[in-house]
Amino acid sequence: MQRDDWPCNTVSKPAGPSATVATIRARDYKPLDYADRRGHCHACGRRTVDYIEKLNGERKSRTDQAARRICEGCYQEAVRRGQVSAIPLPGTIVLSSMVRTTTDLGRCVICNLGNVAYCDREMQTNICQQCYDREVRANASAEGGAGP
Repeated sequence: MQRDDWPCNTVSKPAGPSATVATIRARDYKPLDYADRRGHCHACGRRTVDYIEKLNGERKSRTDQAARRICEGCYQEAVRRGQVSAIPLPGTIVLSSMVRTTTDLGRCVICNLGNVAYCDREMQTNICQQCYDREVRANASAEGGAGP
């Protein structure tokens, strides 16, 4: 017989993904050398964690300086939110001169989260696939709305 008020059931239940996933910044975490199967995700409570918090100013100022660990799913959600919130100034990215690249050129200059997928050698601008897609959509909506 399963009872929800037993202590073993209340301890193992995670706080829920909406508890702290929104406060995670992807740039504050780095991948672990190996997946930690014994730890629990700080955000959702999953059993396997893949990322650990870097030693930054926010972590130093906390009373408990233990590094928080998060799972792959929570990290990817934080990356997605970071890429959506990083919007360049209008006109700074020229899509007509962007060229698809497969070489490793580092991180995106807009969001600093994704790997470079497009580069502009003349302007020395490198952006990831998500930022490129967002700029294409923004240019298409601007051109569509400005038609005769």
